[in-house]
Amino acid sequence: MIDLQKHLLYITKIPVSDSTNNTIRGVSAYWRNEDHTACLGFYFDGPIKDEDPEEASSLSGEIIAQFSEGLLEENYIRLDSPAPLPETPFWGYKRLGEK
Repeated sequence: MIDLQKHLLYITKIPVSDSTNNTIRGVSAYWRNEDHTACLGFYFDGPIKDEDPEEASSLSGEIIAQFSEGLLEENYIRLDSPAPLPETPFWGYKRLGEK
């Protein structure tokens, strides 16, 4: 059986690390079993511009395409550097140099 949490973290790294958006500091990715939902948190450095959620949603589409029966929940959070990213084991992506 596939560990959906591990799979979600793995596939989150691929499209986000290929993204040209360098304002994304990190992406948390948590698989919620009870309702089959991929919960993605996009952490931005600086103001979130109109195009930022669009680009993140595009990335989310690539991620959720791997889960045929899954739902998607997206959150967009401004957290300016050097403030530390939250402590969580569910980081699918962190920008280089982030702790």
